[in-house]
Amino acid sequence: MSPGVFFDRETFGEDRLVSGNPVAGGFAGTPGGGENTRSIDEFVGLIPMSPEAKGQLRTLFATPEDYLNGKSKEEKIAYLKRTSYRDYLIKNAGLGKEAAQYFQQRSCDFMALGADAIPSFDALSAGYPGFAGLGVAPENEAELNEPYIYHFPDGNASIARLLVRRLIPDAAPGHTMNDIVLADLDYSKLDLPNSFIRLRLNSTAVSLRQDHEGVEVGYAANGKLRRIMARRSILACYNMIIPVLMPDLPKEQKAALRLGVKAPLVYANVAIRNWRPFIKLGVHEVYCPSAFFSPGQARLPRNAWRLSESAQPR
Repeated sequence: MSPGVFFDRETFGEDRLVSGNPVAGGFAGTPGGGENTRSIDEFVGLIPMSPEAKGQLRTLFATPEDYLNGKSKEEKIAYLKRTSYRDYLIKNAGLGKEAAQYFQQRSCDFMALGADAIPSFDALSAGYPGFAGLGVAPENEAELNEPYIYHFPDGNASIARLLVRRLIPDAAPGHTMNDIVLADLDYSKLDLPNSFIRLRLNSTAVSLRQDHEGVEVGYAANGKLRRIMARRSILACYNMIIPVLMPDLPKEQKAALRLGVKAPLVYANVAIRNWRPFIKLGVHEVYCPSAFFSPGQARLPRNAWRLSESAQPR
């Protein structure tokens, strides 16, 4: 099984699934057998595009050049940070709009933005094609080689449970990330008066004010507003909420905290009874350059996670 690409009729003139993608790139790749990966020439030859667009993709995939030749490394990085990936592919790498469409949704699975909206430097850091000849290494090169194999069945809830168990060990048995999945959390241990760390659920902070005596925290619980005093406070929350919680902050700091904007990143889990069609098609993940849900992946079963993990060098 290998990564594949699905080309839709509305954008590319016909519905066609091409397996064996040799240039997947990005953060979302899952480990899989490489024996079904096609050569670049064979893979591009099956793409439903014009001969000119295919030639542009072949060159980009197989023999990328220094498309920013004449610039210093610092100048290249500065240019990549202010130029979208799509503009870089068209203006610098010589792709036409038809070939550039191949990359449009590639970054949506991780950045929630298309190639026309992400900086080229982010595309470089994510391992996307077109940068091998520049002589500029990604800032997170080690991360790109790390297998993407850990998936908790309840999503990030397990991360929160791991944090709670570390802070309040009596709240849940066990000590590994595997046993936290089925661990029974004892909610009665979270907010004990004699505990060094107390976790109060269903209590939403609504205001914080600091004075010479400490921090006054206002919160809502059980339909009532309450206040407590603390010597100090750590705000571990979305930055844009802080100016609302703390209206007394300096104007400049509130403006800076409002700069963080979230993009909607939606994952949909689909349980299927029969996964053998993936074998028949020869794919374990499919990228769709024009689809709303641009990537689709058949996730590894739990025993395969362990096999993949044990096979990695430490």
